[in-house]
Amino acid sequence: MKYRRLLALAGSAIILLAACGGTSREDELRSQVGDVLRGEFPGIDIGPVNCGDAIDFTPGSSFQCTAKAADGLIRTQVTMDEDGRARVVRENALVDLDRVELEVAKDLTEGLGTPIGVDCGDESFRVEEVGASFECRAFAAENPDDSRGVEVTVDDLSGTIGWRLLDS
Repeated sequence: MKYRRLLALAGSAIILLAACGGTSREDELRSQVGDVLRGEFPGIDIGPVNCGDAIDFTPGSSFQCTAKAADGLIRTQVTMDEDGRARVVRENALVDLDRVELEVAKDLTEGLGTPIGVDCGDESFRVEEVGASFECRAFAAENPDDSRGVEVTVDDLSGTIGWRLLDS
């Protein structure tokens, strides 16, 4: 069995930078990149944004910024346009594991005609690359020891996933 589900929003935003009140333009950029990520993932603790020494406000320049979230770093590509605006595009996905568990369990329960549970571990979210796979466990609700692996693959930045039931 293989299914696809949309689990998050695609990551892209444009921000206009204007330093004010003693804040440097670099600090303003980092703050606004963080705001973009918090807007995409409300309720998720997004750590400070780090762009290293790569920040370049020259039109056409591009650089990467990262922010800690869940178990990894969310990467964004920032590109400056001719009007001084920064386009922020997320480069990896933040996967909602609670939602993956519910969706896969629902699909398996409907497909097999018996209550199925799915466990993807103790974390609620994980950062994954597009194309990356991770394993969860599917189990019969009345017999949790009777389980099989479920391979979950991140298909795109918007959080579309594919999954397949493994043989063991």
